[in-house]
Amino acid sequence: MSTNPAPPAAPAGRPSYLDANAAFYDTFWTSTPLYTSRYPNADEASRASVILEHLSGLAESQDWASTPPRLLDAGCGRGWLTALLAGYGHAEGCEPVPGAIDAAHRLFPHLTFHLATPGDLAHRPGFTPFDVVVSSEVLEHVPEGLQAGFVADLYACVRPGGFVILTTPRGELQSAVGASSEQLLENWLTERQVRTLLTGAGLTPLQVRRAFPTRASWLDRMLARWHRWTGPSRVSRSALEQWLDHRSSLYQIWLARRP
Repeated sequence: MSTNPAPPAAPAGRPSYLDANAAFYDTFWTSTPLYTSRYPNADEASRASVILEHLSGLAESQDWASTPPRLLDAGCGRGWLTALLAGYGHAEGCEPVPGAIDAAHRLFPHLTFHLATPGDLAHRPGFTPFDVVVSSEVLEHVPEGLQAGFVADLYACVRPGGFVILTTPRGELQSAVGASSEQLLENWLTERQVRTLLTGAGLTPLQVRRAFPTRASWLDRMLARWHRWTGPSRVSRSALEQWLDHRSSLYQIWLARRP
């Protein structure tokens, strides 16, 4: 089994917020119980299920069986999603937090991880753009004024005709559910705002899906009380409840293409 070399030093001149957050994320990715395993936790799995559905659809339409793609997990953390992406082709991860890259190397020594932001990677000499770039739960942890630049870096990492899959919490629900974690930056965006960022970077949004129902709306709570009064029902869940699951789901998962 191959092993990764020790990660290089962090690139010079990177945004100051990355250095300010480094100590927090070094601890977060190595000591937070929900975020230290080889496999996704339930929250992560809810997003992964939609990401993998997008990828399986692309595998059929793009004939990946004969030409496996190159995939980048942009903001890979401990590497659990990179490992899932590797089921579709050659997958690599990039992450600007040294502790996270160390954890990814330990958990998945057979995979390639870069101590870099997507922008760092795109500007490396000899860089070859990827067929698919996936960025899950990174955008909301970027300062508001730098979010457009982050999406532009995803664009730079994908080849013309390639695809970007982006997940982030729905700003429509932030006031109802609060922050999804205790991370330092929680700059949530609405679906309209994410669409604007994607198109502003030159990407064409193809589809948006949602994941992880929160049951956060007043109607969700009213239905929950109704079920407590009436007891368990043998009837399948109503169309209204299914609609609410969709509307009150925490995550937005976008599929976009670079023309």
